[in-house]
Order: sequence, then C-alpha cells, then structure tokens
Amino acid sequence: MQSFFIATEHFSVQNVRMQEKKAESKGSFVKRIGLTNLICMVMFCGMVAIVLGAILYTYRNIPLSNWREYCTGLPMTGHGIEVEELQAEWKSSAGNKRLELRTAYYPQLRIKLGKGNGSGIIFAKFINSRRAVQGATLALHYREGNFLPVKDYNIQAEGKNGVLLLEKGFTKAADYKLHQLNEEESLWSVQIFQRSSENNTTYYLGSCTISPTAE
Repeated sequence: MQSFFIATEHFSVQNVRMQEKKAESKGSFVKRIGLTNLICMVMFCGMVAIVLGAILYTYRNIPLSNWREYCTGLPMTGHGIEVEELQAEWKSSAGNKRLELRTAYYPQLRIKLGKGNGSGIIFAKFINSRRAVQGATLALHYREGNFLPVKDYNIQAEGKNGVLLLEKGFTKAADYKLHQLNEEESLWSVQIFQRSSENNTTYYLGSCTISPTAE
C-alpha cells in the first residue's frame, strides 16, 4: 500500500513538472519572438482572413465549373440596382456590312433592369471557351433604375433595356458550326459587373453562357 502511495506521489510530481515545462516552453517562445511581434502576427493573420473573406464573398456567385448551359439566378442584385432579365445569344453577321467584314457569328447580350436607385455603370465581359476575355469590356451607364440613352454600333440603350454586341466571335461559319456540334467544348459566356457611383466599388453580379443556337 505504501509503495502505491509513493508511486502515485511520484506520478503527480512528474505531472506537475511536465506542466511546468510546458508553461516554461510557452513563455520562452513568447520571449524569443517578443510579445509585440506576436501581437502583430495575430493582427496580420486576422487582416488576411478578413480580406480573403471579403474577396470570396464578392465573387461568391462565380461558377467554379463553367460548362454547358449555366446562368446565375435572376434577378441579379447589386448595390441599389437589379438586373431583371439577361439573354445572351449568337447572331449571324449576314446582312450587316460592318460586321460581315469582322466576323461570321458574334455574341449579343440583351439586358433589362429591374427596380433601382442611384447611378453607376453596368459592365459586360465576354469570355470564350478557353475562359479568356474577348474584346473590350462594354459599359452601360444607369441612373435611378434606367439606362442613359445611347445609340452606337455595339451599344444601344434606352429606359430599362440595353443591347450590347461584341464585334468578334467566329470569323468562319464552319468554326461556329463546329462549336455547335462539339459538346466537349465549353460554351462562351458573359459576366456582369456593377460599379456604383455611391461608393465607387465594383461588384460581380453574375454570368450566363451563350447557347450556340443561331442558324
């Protein structure tokens, strides 16, 4: 019995010493890097986590696997504005002398605003099958839920409706037909962004694939 108590006491002493060593180790670690440096490291890690969280939240709706037929749910809600309708399609340039010189088939985007207030810009980026941006980013200015009137070669807008087209796409009709038939190839898509004049911040609103249905 006496040996049992001695063993127990010995175990307790060892346990206490181990805890003391752990405490000393933690203390020496803090001493080595310095308390101020430790606080700075924690604050830096916290800032990185906040920035990454903000980035992921801003681009939370971007599809990670863009394949055949995808569209972000409507309406797309931004800062004080809504995109009520979004329709992207391929168009033949036949009959349009300007576009016939540039391409055989080109993508066109129709966009309709819902309720909104304030002012800003709606941006559209066309993305090809290799996920590369094609052409210039197109922009539509809006105020109080309506587009500012514009009538250009590739941008037309009035009221809540806007039409944007990209003056490039498939230069040969045969290439477009192959795109129609090749189900192994990703579809082109269009990505929508908004920049609000109120805070001068750009928001990602959503995206939509362009179905190869033109004849």
